[in-house]
Amino acid sequence: MYDFMKFRWLLCSVYLILIFSLFSCAAVAPKKDIAAYVDNDPVTIGDIEYSLQIAHRREGLSKTKSIEVSDYVNKVIDERLLVHEAIRMNLDTDPGLLNKVDAFILRESVTRLYNDEVLSKVQVSEDEVRDYYKKEYEQYTLSYAETNSVEDAGALLETIHEETDFNALAQLYGSHEFRKFTVQATHARKDLNKKVKEVIDSLEPGETGNVFKSGGSYYIIRLISRNNASEDEFEMNRERIKELLKKKGVEQRSAEYLEYLVRKMTPEINQELLSSIPVDVNRAHRSEWLSDKRVLVKLRESTLTVGEFVKMLRPGKDISKVRTIKQWIDPKAVDYEALDRRYDMYSDLKDHVTRYKNKMLVKMFVKNELSSGVKISDQDLQDYYVDNHEDFFRPIRYKLQQITSNTRMEAENIKRELMNGADFSWMAKNKSIDKNSFAGGMVGWQGKHQMPSELQDIIEDLEPGLISDITRSGDLFRIYRVQEKTESKVEDFDRVSPDIYRRVFAVKYEELYESYLTKLRSEADIVINDEVIQDLDRIINNSTS
Repeated sequence: MYDFMKFRWLLCSVYLILIFSLFSCAAVAPKKDIAAYVDNDPVTIGDIEYSLQIAHRREGLSKTKSIEVSDYVNKVIDERLLVHEAIRMNLDTDPGLLNKVDAFILRESVTRLYNDEVLSKVQVSEDEVRDYYKKEYEQYTLSYAETNSVEDAGALLETIHEETDFNALAQLYGSHEFRKFTVQATHARKDLNKKVKEVIDSLEPGETGNVFKSGGSYYIIRLISRNNASEDEFEMNRERIKELLKKKGVEQRSAEYLEYLVRKMTPEINQELLSSIPVDVNRAHRSEWLSDKRVLVKLRESTLTVGEFVKMLRPGKDISKVRTIKQWIDPKAVDYEALDRRYDMYSDLKDHVTRYKNKMLVKMFVKNELSSGVKISDQDLQDYYVDNHEDFFRPIRYKLQQITSNTRMEAENIKRELMNGADFSWMAKNKSIDKNSFAGGMVGWQGKHQMPSELQDIIEDLEPGLISDITRSGDLFRIYRVQEKTESKVEDFDRVSPDIYRRVFAVKYEELYESYLTKLRSEADIVINDEVIQDLDRIINNSTS
């Protein structure tokens, strides 16, 4: 069944929730919600909030960090200037942009539909939580036997009717390879599977149920006792139960609402054509089916062709044609209903769409006009390499082996053998206790900053082939050997040129960006409402302090 929970729901991040909570604490009067004007285009408090949300999501700003609201106001003003430039260049009519905006509207609309028709409809009462606890946390003490065949189970059941002591039966049959006994065990009802629940619901304490099958085994259960759920543990399980019931309620409401939507939209299915399509299309004829353009299903403006349907059928899988069609219909029904609600016209989504579109326009403008305007020559790269050669300095690196011991005495014995000519790799494989022993103690290449502090103190005195003194690391004792050692040097230009290119590009882009914005600012009519910004700064930073 199509899982309504897996639609294109957009989950707000923790940072977005934080920012929303800040602004819900103190609302600004409608007449004072304009932070600035850019060529008569208002920059609202909502625009500043959006910029803060993006910053929190990307930068992970701390709740206790002071926020300079004026910086965000200037950032939004700069972005608005770039938006105006993008519109002037007709980038707002780009088909790729319009497709992204449509996709954003759809995702956000589906989220609001889900909130309106599913989440807001599911409530869990205190009585429901308590009733669930009383039922599912009831304690059952059981004895049971497991066999591998129904014949064994039947024979054992007759014995159980005659012999009431499960303990005696366990001793009698315990060595039988096909039988397993549990003399007595206590379980909460919630931990039992459905079949076990069905059996014990028909039993009184002391009674034994009939044989039943679960998985590949056959079981016989005796109910020893049934005890009410402990009131003492209700509080510690309250929230867990509430979340569980909420989840079940959401799943049920999702399925019901989805079924309602599909009925409402009455998809047209060509049943005759559907019946003619084999579930497991022969590989030799698959390409023929895939090219079939006949319409199999129609839901409003959307159609599913035979070829598209066959592509959804994975060869060799347990496939239901009806379920496969449902997987196509269900999300389409949700999408159509979400768009029909016109959230983008009659809710806060209208502003969100504008801000999203502006963000996309800025990205397009930066990519098409600014980034493409950055020119980098070979000489620029060479000059940066010469002027910043210390950034490309490669320190000495060491190829190390180690032997680890539990005691100093053992380490001293190993060191003695090494000094007498024993092979380090052989000693590591046979004497070392760490994970590198199987590789002859090979640790690999390391820079000094990667080494344990006790090795950092002595590494510069170790030349290739030399063996270190015994060092101590916590409760362990180690001996090191340097196999190879590199010299410190500046990396070759060809090796670091991609990194240099990125750095030079960033510098030149920033210069071009700032120059372009300086020009736009000088030509624009920008009015800043300092009073609104101060109020906003006070609201936010008082809330985060």
